[in-house]
Amino acid sequence: MNMQDLLFPPQLYECNWQQEQIKVQAFGNPDEEVGKIIEDAVNETTEVNPEELGSYFEGDILMPQIQGRSALADKSKRWPNGVVPYTFDGYFPPPQKAVIDAAINEYHAKTCIRFKPRTTESDYVVFKGGNTGCWSSVGRTGGAQTINLQVNGCLSKKGTALHEIAHALGIFHEQNRADRDNHVRVRFENIQNGLEANFDKARPGTTNTYGVPYDYGSVMHYSGNAFSKNGQPTIVALQSGSNRMGQRDGFSSADIQRLRIMYECNGAGGSNIGGGSKPSVPGRPIGTNKPRPRPTTNHK
Repeated sequence: MNMQDLLFPPQLYECNWQQEQIKVQAFGNPDEEVGKIIEDAVNETTEVNPEELGSYFEGDILMPQIQGRSALADKSKRWPNGVVPYTFDGYFPPPQKAVIDAAINEYHAKTCIRFKPRTTESDYVVFKGGNTGCWSSVGRTGGAQTINLQVNGCLSKKGTALHEIAHALGIFHEQNRADRDNHVRVRFENIQNGLEANFDKARPGTTNTYGVPYDYGSVMHYSGNAFSKNGQPTIVALQSGSNRMGQRDGFSSADIQRLRIMYECNGAGGSNIGGGSKPSVPGRPIGTNKPRPRPTTNHK
């Protein structure tokens, strides 16, 4: 199997899906075929974002009930007082478990959101490492809700864990904002057949940007070639900053600002879990600030 097939797998996408069939993916069941494709892709290159390879809604959203795009604006979908009880289901090897711990530590360091081991809480997050890819529901759904981070595929970058956790907190993808056409051009002619709905804009009033500017460097922004059928760009930046699209180094300043406003934080800070390092100073994405190299199949 060549890299083109790994990054743009025809067996998942070359059927002519209609909108209702995409809804089945959004509100359906985890798919082990997704896991196989992600495992093959990340074994070939570390530069691909695995959440962009899923057959779920927008690649990585799998919801138990029809929510629409309301989670960001609907306060009932948020976690009360910013406290998220969580547990683990299954075994995570220490290196992969450390990636999840590092992601949680970054939330603690940068926001007032707190993750605590579950005791008797009825609403909580379950981290699973099943072979079904990287996915989460959006916002607090009630009861146990899964954040799946496939052990072999979804935990090579802390940013992938940050991304999926942010979905569970109520954050959708940056490139689906209602105002996105002011900042990016979506090249529909390059999108895999049947996946055009992954680029639908949110309807005005169903989400809330909290006045935070559009951010190419958001950990919630997909890369310029996401869901491409031919290796050509599907998302083109209209201003400078395109080299940050799809970065998974860590939170951007805008990510932090949005989470703090959404969860009414007055500050940040908190203790680490899992024996991680001390919290870093809020600011630009953590780690290297060098542009993230694109996969060799990508072309401008």
